[in-house]
Amino acid sequence: MTLETALIILAIATAIVAALLCYWQWADLELQRLAAYDEWTTRFYAGAKSFLESSDVPHEWDTIIEYLNEMIADKSAARAMYKVFSRRRKGPLPSAESFSKEEETFIKAHPEAFSDFFRTVIAGLLAISYNSAFWGVKARAVLAERFGRNDQPTVTSRDVKEMTMTAHHAAA
Repeated sequence: MTLETALIILAIATAIVAALLCYWQWADLELQRLAAYDEWTTRFYAGAKSFLESSDVPHEWDTIIEYLNEMIADKSAARAMYKVFSRRRKGPLPSAESFSKEEETFIKAHPEAFSDFFRTVIAGLLAISYNSAFWGVKARAVLAERFGRNDQPTVTSRDVKEMTMTAHHAAA
């Protein structure tokens, strides 16, 4: 075997090892992402189930849960979430005190309901973000920025409906 042949074989072997290491790293990151997707999806469904079992939940809350449920398995939903929330990044957030009469009545009857509902919505949004490796990172960053800047942040049905429409438009 000549020196040139040995160097070519060594280069090929090195390239194969490097490719295998990159693939192993990617697979590890993908497993972590899928585990997080599973965790947040489970949290969303557990929270959603408790709200859907109650007959007096405000209609807007049912709508938000319905839209999130529709988007959890949609691969383009993380991109839509990023687009919707990044457009509103600099604008004012809706006040947590701007509830409808139906919501106010429900919250008075169930004081813990808003925080439980908000945790459910956040779990749904995070589940959606973990459905896409690329857009999910961007979506989580914009969510952190949006919710980190407000003492009592909210997600409106308009936000979630716009995400759904954007995702369906991107998929078409």
